[in-house]
Amino acid sequence: MIKNRGIKILEYILSNKEITIKELAELLDITERSVRYELEKIMTEFKEKKLITLKKGVVYLESVEKVENILNEIYCEESFTHDERDIYILLSIFFNGKINISELVKELELSRTTIKTHITNCKNFLNLDDLELKASRNGLVLIGEEENIRRSFLKLLIKERTIKNRFLKKYIRNIFEIKDDGIELFLSYCQSRMEKIISDEAFYIIKTYMKVVIDRVKKGRCLEKIKNEKFLKETNEFLVIKQGLVLIEAHYKIFLPDIEALKIVDYFLGSHTYNISYSYFENWVEIELLVKKVIEKFDSYIDEDILKDSVLYDGLINHIKPTIYRIKNGIELENSIYTEVMESYGELYRLTSLSLEEIENFIDKEFTKDEIAFITIHFKAAIDRNRIKNKEKKKILVVCGLGYGASNLLAQQLKENFSVEIVDTIPRHLLEKTLEEKNIDFIVTNLDGIENDKVIKVNAFMTNKDIEKIYKKGVLKRGRKVLLSKIIEAVDDCCEIKNIDKLYKKMKELLDINIVDDIFQKKVTISDYIKKEMIEKNVIIKNWKDGVEKAGDILYRNGYVEKEYIKEMIKIIESYGSYMVLGPEVIFPHAKSKHMVNRTGFSIVELKEKVEFPGNKKVKTIIAFSSKDGREHLEIFLQLVELVNKKGFKLSEIVKKIE
Repeated sequence: MIKNRGIKILEYILSNKEITIKELAELLDITERSVRYELEKIMTEFKEKKLITLKKGVVYLESVEKVENILNEIYCEESFTHDERDIYILLSIFFNGKINISELVKELELSRTTIKTHITNCKNFLNLDDLELKASRNGLVLIGEEENIRRSFLKLLIKERTIKNRFLKKYIRNIFEIKDDGIELFLSYCQSRMEKIISDEAFYIIKTYMKVVIDRVKKGRCLEKIKNEKFLKETNEFLVIKQGLVLIEAHYKIFLPDIEALKIVDYFLGSHTYNISYSYFENWVEIELLVKKVIEKFDSYIDEDILKDSVLYDGLINHIKPTIYRIKNGIELENSIYTEVMESYGELYRLTSLSLEEIENFIDKEFTKDEIAFITIHFKAAIDRNRIKNKEKKKILVVCGLGYGASNLLAQQLKENFSVEIVDTIPRHLLEKTLEEKNIDFIVTNLDGIENDKVIKVNAFMTNKDIEKIYKKGVLKRGRKVLLSKIIEAVDDCCEIKNIDKLYKKMKELLDINIVDDIFQKKVTISDYIKKEMIEKNVIIKNWKDGVEKAGDILYRNGYVEKEYIKEMIKIIESYGSYMVLGPEVIFPHAKSKHMVNRTGFSIVELKEKVEFPGNKKVKTIIAFSSKDGREHLEIFLQLVELVNKKGFKLSEIVKKIE
C-alpha cells in the first residue's frame, strides 16, 4: 500500500495532469531519486490499472477517474478522531438542516450511546451562536436565526485548514457544488472599487462566507434581519458590494436582496487590510485620538522613541478600526499568533495590553488575546524601525497571509538584518499580478506552496537559520550605521550652516544606506495653525446648522476649504450625531473630503448662547477644522482637545497662545 509520500505525489499529478520529476522533488522537498523510487512503487502496485506513465523525466496521468477512485479508497481507510466525528456530524446538520441518529449509527459504524455523546458536543457548539437541535419526526432539526446559522457554519468550514484527515478535508471541499471563480471575480472587483487590499485570511473567510450565502440562498434560506443595518447602509462599501453582486447573481443564477449585501459589507468592514490610507470609519475622530494616546502610553514604558513614527500611527489606525468593529460585533480572528507572540515577545504583549486600556473603556469591551497579539506586532516593528533605518540593495517582495501587522514585522526584520529594498508587502492572492508589474530579486514568504525560483521560505518570526538562508542567496547583511544628528553636529563644528533643512534633506538622500535618521520634525503649536482672524466671539445663531456654517465660512473666506466643505460637515453631523463633542460644550466639526480642502487649518466660533446639537448635546464653542493629508491636523488637534477639557476652560486661553 502506498504511504503519505506516494499519496501526495498522486494528488500533485491529479492537479497538474503532467508534471516533471524535478517539480515533484521541489514540491516534496526530496531528491529526484526519491521521487523516481516512489513512482516505481505506484506503477508496480497499480500496474493493471495504469494510473501513470513516465517519459523522459515527465510524469503523465493516464486516467483521472482511476486516480480519484484510488485516492478515495485511501481516504476512506482513515479513521475519524473524536473531534473529527463532531465536525462531520455538524457539517451534516448545516448542509441538510437536520440529522437522524439511526442513520449516523449506520454511517459511522458507532453505537447509539457514542452518537448521542457526539450530538451533545454538537449542541454545545451550536449553543455558542444561540442555535439548537429540536426533535421532529425525521430526527433532529436545526433551529435558529439565519444570521446565527451562517456564522456558526462559517466557523466550522474555516476549521478545514487545521484538519489532517484527508477524507474529511475532501468532504468539506466538495460539500458545495460551487466553484471559486465567480466569487474571486467578485472579490477582485470589490477590492479594486474600494481601493482596499484585504489580507489572505480575510480573503479566505469572505470567499468561504460567499459559498455559504450562495448555498443558503439556493435553498431558499435568505437573511431576514441583521444588526447595524442603518450604519452598514450608509457605508461606501455597501454601494460597491451591491453593484458587484450582479457578478455573483449572473454567475451562480441566484438573486441576492439588499440585506445579503449588507451582511457581506459586515465581513469586509471586519477584515484586515493592506491599504493603510483606507478608513471606513471616516469620522471616528475619537479613535484617532485614542490611538495617539495608546502610542504615548506604550512609549512611556520603553527606551526607544516611537512617538513620531508615522508608519506606526497609520498602521494602528488601519488595524484598530476593523479590530474594534470585530470586537463589537463578535467577529472572531480565526488565525491566531498569540502563542508565537507570547513565546517571542511576552513582555511587549504585556505592555501592549496595558496600553489598550483607554480604548477598551471607550468601546466598553475588552480586546481578545489574539487581537492584542496582532497589535503587539505593530509595536515590535516600530521599535525595530526606530533602532535602525533603511538600506537599499536587493529588491524584496514580502508575501504574508497574516495581515498588515505581521507582514510589516517580517519586512522590518529583513530591513534590520539585510541591505534590501522592500518593494511591497502583499497577500498570496495578489502575487501573480504583482510579479507582472514589479521587478524584484527575491520573494520572501512564510507561506508554503508558492512555485517560483525566486522564493525564499522563512518563518513568520525569522530565526537565525532563516537569516543564514537569505545570506546564502547573496543578500548582503547590513553594515554599521551612523546617527544623522552626529553628522549634522560634525558639519556644524566645521562650518556655518546656512540652510539646515536643505542640509538635512541632502544628507538623507546621499547617506540613507549608512545613517539612522534620529532627527524628528519640529513640534507644532496652536499658533502655527490658528490666527486671530480665524476666531469670532459672542456670535448669535438661529440653530446648530447656522453655527457650523459660520465656523465653516471662516475657513472658506480664508482659503482653507471649498464652499461644499461646509455642507459636508453638516451632513456628517446629521448622519452620525454629535460624536464630535469632545469637551464640555465644545464641538469639533470637520469632514474628510480631501478634494474640498486646500490646506490644514482651524476656525473658532464662540456663541453668545448655548445651542443644542443632535443627541441633546449643548454646545457653546465650535472649533471647525480641515486637514489636507488626514494627519497634519492631529498634533494641534490633540493640544486643543486637552486644553478644552481642562477645568474652567475659557477661549481666552487659546487667544493667549497665538498672541
